[in-house]
Amino acid sequence: SGDLGKQSSALPKTYVSIIRTGYSTHAMNMGQRYLQLNSTYSVNQDGSGVLHVSQMPPCVACFPPGPAMMFVVVDGVPSNGVMVMVGTGQLGTQPTAAAADLPGTITAVHRLAKRPSGLYLG
Repeated sequence: SGDLGKQSSALPKTYVSIIRTGYSTHAMNMGQRYLQLNSTYSVNQDGSGVLHVSQMPPCVACFPPGPAMMFVVVDGVPSNGVMVMVGTGQLGTQPTAAAADLPGTITAVHRLAKRPSGLYLG
C-alpha cells in the first residue's frame, strides 16, 4: 500500500476491477464487461499494509480474451486505468489455471521473537 502510505484503514475499502469498454456500432454497444477481483489484505504493526489480489477467474466465458483496463479503487475513488491484455489476446483456446486461494485478511502482522525460555513474543 505504498500509495496509501500508513493509511491501512483504507485497505478494507480497496479492490481491483477489470473493465472492457466493449465496442459500438449502429447505436448499439456490445461486449462490455466488468469484473471485480477477489482480494484480502494484511496490515503490519507500523501501519503499512499489503493488498493481496487474485488472478482472473479460470472461466474464459466470464471475461473473454483481449484488451481491458485495470483500476484500483480506494473508498470509491478509481485510479487511472492501466491497459492490460487478458489471456493471449487471440481467439481460440486460452491457457487457464485453477483459482488460487488468497491468504486470509490479517489486521496486524507481528514479528515473533524467540526468548531463551522457548516462548515466542509477538
